[in-house]
Amino acid sequence: ERGKFAWQWFYENLPKIDNGEDVDWDEFFMNANVQSALDGPINVYWEDILKKYPNVKVILTVRDSFEAWYKSTTRLHEILFIEMPIWYKLIVFFNN
Repeated sequence: ERGKFAWQWFYENLPKIDNGEDVDWDEFFMNANVQSALDGPINVYWEDILKKYPNVKVILTVRDSFEAWYKSTTRLHEILFIEMPIWYKLIVFFNN
């Protein structure tokens, strides 16, 4: 349920964020009971979050090269969009 709220919040608020409008980050972090976040789409908005929460910790990770990053990202997408249906169906089944 937490994850569903987080994705729905982003879906509803991305146009505001992208237009430079203020959004209620407290609503996202508190209602989703989020204590940490990584990857997309939240990683794109790290500067907005840092402005709202100046004491937050931001950890930047880097790859050795573009090629290493590309290989890793490509593999992740293969897992998510090709292999995922096998295990995703089980997760959906057991969550209902």
